[in-house]
Amino acid sequence: MSLHKRLASTSFRWASLFSDVCAMCLLLTWGFLHWWISSQAIVDIDRAITDLADAFSTLPAQRLNEELQQFLERDLRRVHLIGRFAEDGSRLGGNVETLPFGLAATGYAREFAMIRLEALRREETVARAIVRRLDDGSALVVGRSIDEVRRAGSAVDSALALSVVPVLCFGLAAGALRSRRARARIDLFDRSVQKFLTGDLRERLPLRGTNDPLEEFAILFNAKLDEIEALIRGLSGVGDQIAHDLCFGME
Repeated sequence: MSLHKRLASTSFRWASLFSDVCAMCLLLTWGFLHWWISSQAIVDIDRAITDLADAFSTLPAQRLNEELQQFLERDLRRVHLIGRFAEDGSRLGGNVETLPFGLAATGYAREFAMIRLEALRREETVARAIVRRLDDGSALVVGRSIDEVRRAGSAVDSALALSVVPVLCFGLAAGALRSRRARARIDLFDRSVQKFLTGDLRERLPLRGTNDPLEEFAILFNAKLDEIEALIRGLSGVGDQIAHDLCFGME
């Protein structure tokens, strides 16, 4: 590969590397945002269902089912899951079909797959849930669906995934443009050097007044051309003097 092609391709590679770094930073930002949004939403959900469980646990047993039903009727977004179960696991009220396996009265919320009962329809959903053991021995399960959290996370994922594409495309386009400009400038340098070698000692590499490696190279190369021109003109002067002396000596 010729020198100018090698330099131009290097410029393209650096621009491509820069776009890759930007894309990687964007992906890291995406990862942090995804984690932060999800974790904050889960914290808020756990706090809310814990407060609900504490509030329902203080109600008298004879009023509990009625209060649960009224609460669920006000849940227009259908995100809450509440169930009351006897000691043998049979359902006493609420919209949760069965007591989730492994859900014990641990005092903290966990994530479970649960089945919500809606009139004649059964719907499976993933929820954060907590259980409270009541005085009569029954278990109160209070949960909230995290489908909205997952959808929000998916929306963030999609938006950031789409934003990576323009970054990569922009980086590649910038690299191609920079490579093309570098190649065009190196071609100018090549033509100037060819003119110098064919006898035009005043020819120099063109300068643009920019602060880049090619500009620094042109300045240093022009300084070398100045030295070469001075040497050539010096040798030419010496040759003229020798010829002059020889002519006068022969006379």
